[in-house]
Amino acid sequence: MRRDQTILQIQPKDDFFPIAAKPFLEYVRFGKGHASADDIFSPGIQNRLGLEPSMRWTSKILNVLWAEEGENVSYYRFFVPRRRTKVAIIGFGMGDGYARNLVTRDTEHNADVLIHGKRARLLDLNVDVAFADVTDIPDVQIGDTAVLVGRDGDEEITTMELGEQGGTSNGHICCAITSRPLRRYING
Repeated sequence: MRRDQTILQIQPKDDFFPIAAKPFLEYVRFGKGHASADDIFSPGIQNRLGLEPSMRWTSKILNVLWAEEGENVSYYRFFVPRRRTKVAIIGFGMGDGYARNLVTRDTEHNADVLIHGKRARLLDLNVDVAFADVTDIPDVQIGDTAVLVGRDGDEEITTMELGEQGGTSNGHICCAITSRPLRRYING
């Protein structure tokens, strides 16, 4: 960077987005705007600026099994279905940086993934795999894509949603992702 170029760093205390008022700036440190989060500029108003997310996190379904009522699905009887449940085993886990507090024994309040454009509730999370209830999603097969963060059809899971659900910030959700997941950079 040349010395005569100006950098603007937007601080969380700002209550507006000043880029339009400063057209002479060549570089902007956008903070958590990369995750389409402009709540620091407009508290209480989600995505006032109409930002598009710069990240989409997906994984593949490794297996699809039926769990009978009363069978345990994962370690330590963490999830025991009350009905016959179709379970997708998905290739991501805590070792990839997915927050453990998004998946608890209280499955009613667990995070979702998107499969075939529909929400599938996570049932358990291990180091390398996650388990999702796909009982009500037809035709789920090995190799299908599960969207952890991003859009699938009309549904979307944002880092803001996961941060709120996990009692943390969307920045923490993004920064916790380890080096294990494959990254593909697309020049937009």
